[in-house]
Amino acid sequence: MKAPPFAARLLGALALAASLLAAAPGCHSQAEADFPQTATLRGPGRLSVTGPLLAMAPVAPTSDVPQSPFLAAPAPALPARDPVRMWTTWEGDDSLPGMLRSQLAQRTRLPVVKELFEKAGVAFPPADLGFVAYKAEKELEVWASSETGGEAKKIATYAICAASGVLGPKRYEGDLQVPEGYYVISYGWAESAFHLEMKVSYPNMVDRVRGPRTRPLGGDIMIHGACGSIGCLAMSDERVEELWTMARTKRDTEVKVHIYPSRDLNALLRDPEHEKHHAFWQNLKEGKDRFDKDHRFFAVKADWRGVYMFGD
Repeated sequence: MKAPPFAARLLGALALAASLLAAAPGCHSQAEADFPQTATLRGPGRLSVTGPLLAMAPVAPTSDVPQSPFLAAPAPALPARDPVRMWTTWEGDDSLPGMLRSQLAQRTRLPVVKELFEKAGVAFPPADLGFVAYKAEKELEVWASSETGGEAKKIATYAICAASGVLGPKRYEGDLQVPEGYYVISYGWAESAFHLEMKVSYPNMVDRVRGPRTRPLGGDIMIHGACGSIGCLAMSDERVEELWTMARTKRDTEVKVHIYPSRDLNALLRDPEHEKHHAFWQNLKEGKDRFDKDHRFFAVKADWRGVYMFGD
């Protein structure tokens, strides 16, 4: 079955999102899911893959033409940054059963994923793996290490195609918020209306303590394909296949997920507009500062007040 054009599919995803919003706490509601069991896929069946789209930070142009001393000096070149793997309009074949969809995604994306890890100097499959997302920048970074407890290296930065809500944590069902905090991937689900999806372990203990007692907290927060979001991180089909291929090398709960409102937490903590979130963000900053310092994944717990505690 041929997938519909991207624009039509996006409208369909938005319509589906509207219906889910009325009936489900997150992007997808289901139970008893796990990464599909491995099996052998026979036949060639290789998808055509578009080349990676890279977005670089702009660099101020230079010129050998003498400039008038009365004109303002040209802006200095911006510091170079890692390329971003932009989301794409490529669409997976969602008519396939989930098991085959998963197998085909892994077989197709494995060369790309191995190349990313090789360039970063990290063994694949990795010993430690984590996704670090920034809502304001709409980016998700992949970090991994070759040894358990070892220093992680950045594998790639992915553009997030869609993420609903505003800065601030998710606190209850229907607030459209992407959570903020420290989570793991609970399971992978290939029978998804969003091509492939991996469940983020919201609500965690901090969410339960800080959330309201009078209404449900919601759930089913996913990292998935397509480009529509109800509290989820939508990565587009092509990019979620790469993330899926990475995550499938680990058992459930072994892939860490850190979600922050922004890379620049210091700026947010100075902004009076977000004062109600400052205490929570200061707690997130403790963990972020720790990871930024040594790039090692750590254990996370919560105390009775709903405060994150960071261990080894």
